[in-house]
Amino acid sequence: MNTGRIWKNLRVSLVVLIALNFVFGVQKQLSQLNSDAVQLLSLVNDIFNGTFVGTVLGPSTYLFPDLFVALVIRAITSNPIWFHLLYFLAVLMASGFLLRGIIGKGKVSLMGAIVFVSFFVLEMKEFVFSNIFFPGHHFSLVLISLALFAIYSKNKLSPSKKIYLLVFGLISLCFFSDLLTSSFIVAPLLLLILIDGLCLKGLTKLNLLKYMLVIILASVFGLVLLKLFPSIFNEVTFGGHNRAPICSGFDEFCRVNSVIFFDFYKYLIAKHIPGIVLIPCIFVVGYRAFVQKDLLSIYISLIMAMVLSALLLSCYYDQKYSFRYILPWFTLPPVVLLVKGNFVEEKDRWGKFFLVFMLISNIYSFYRYSSKQKWGFNVAERKPYTSCIMDIASEYNLKVGMGDYWNSKVHQMFLGKPIIQVNRNLKPYFWITNRSWYNSDAVRSGIDFVLPDRLDESLLLNKLGEPLKVKICKNGDEIWIYNESKTKAFTDDLKAQYD
Repeated sequence: MNTGRIWKNLRVSLVVLIALNFVFGVQKQLSQLNSDAVQLLSLVNDIFNGTFVGTVLGPSTYLFPDLFVALVIRAITSNPIWFHLLYFLAVLMASGFLLRGIIGKGKVSLMGAIVFVSFFVLEMKEFVFSNIFFPGHHFSLVLISLALFAIYSKNKLSPSKKIYLLVFGLISLCFFSDLLTSSFIVAPLLLLILIDGLCLKGLTKLNLLKYMLVIILASVFGLVLLKLFPSIFNEVTFGGHNRAPICSGFDEFCRVNSVIFFDFYKYLIAKHIPGIVLIPCIFVVGYRAFVQKDLLSIYISLIMAMVLSALLLSCYYDQKYSFRYILPWFTLPPVVLLVKGNFVEEKDRWGKFFLVFMLISNIYSFYRYSSKQKWGFNVAERKPYTSCIMDIASEYNLKVGMGDYWNSKVHQMFLGKPIIQVNRNLKPYFWITNRSWYNSDAVRSGIDFVLPDRLDESLLLNKLGEPLKVKICKNGDEIWIYNESKTKAFTDDLKAQYD
């Protein structure tokens, strides 16, 4: 029996399964496009349409590097599905480019690469795929952290002024773009430099002080830039949730963090194949960090410690949805499998174990994917409710709608028509929206359809009266159609609150 041929065929089979699961996984994420996910697309549309003035940004603006990538993609397509598909591919390409720069050409383990790619495509609910796919899940910080590590590790002995300026610019723009930069990039990077300089003697004390000074000044400058941004662009404002800490004392702190720990175990480990893959990866990271003094492993360990500490110490926890802030960083431990080329090669036991494990896992994922969803990248297959709204809007020539946050913006991106964003009580909801959307001639004439899901229906009937028609989509959601002349008074009052 030719065992070499058997292992080769198994590797080929695994690559084919990974490709199929990749396609299925992409389709699944496209089905989950919501108003949070399309916030970058809506911002880019505002820039293309000349309506950036009036934008209400979220606490994290995602202006760097996300906006620059998004502007290029938006020049190619305005279709939300294809926009996010191209964004996803761009992020993957950038990840590969950075990893190649860190690891070096010719040093990538074949099985390590297979394990790393498998980690992204195994069947999952809201794990790695969605964190790369949607800009609002902060994966760009992972890319910047890798870029900063590559810059530091290759230039730490004799950094030039250009290197210091590059580090300063990246960190400043990161702070300007994402407030999580402080705990997810700056803190671990400062600790890495301290450990490298004081413990590993990897750089001189003078360079250590220079690097730390540059990082601290860049952080301050980024925060100042963020503070000045609304005054530079008049009418551009920041929205935000007023979230108070939920821990009233030490006992409450312990209780909340025990809940976080068990939820983290259930969400990341118990119910997800990638979590099982992650355990040996974290073990390797720890081993290489504390035993082999590998700089990248130390950096990844520091990042994961800071990420978890930020969640535990923030005293804010919103069930599993809080994990979207930390899950992108758990794509980093598998990077170690790529760094040490002989760790999971086919000739050793670990390599064969990972090959068989990944093959079984991908077969299971393929079964789960293929048994749950239909094939297709069009709106009808991926977003049936959106497709229903588009069909009805076309049939009845609807021009202006109204809905809550989760129904207004995402459907507005597909329809290309304004949908006024309100809360349950039909008051303006200023969360990642744009005031100028509601100053067009079409809006002034009144709304002609309402998406009542999550709105107070009795209040709707009281304010707008009975609709002319009620259309029910296949998923059970309704669309209320109105005569725009009968809603003009309500719309004028609502628009005045947006002005």
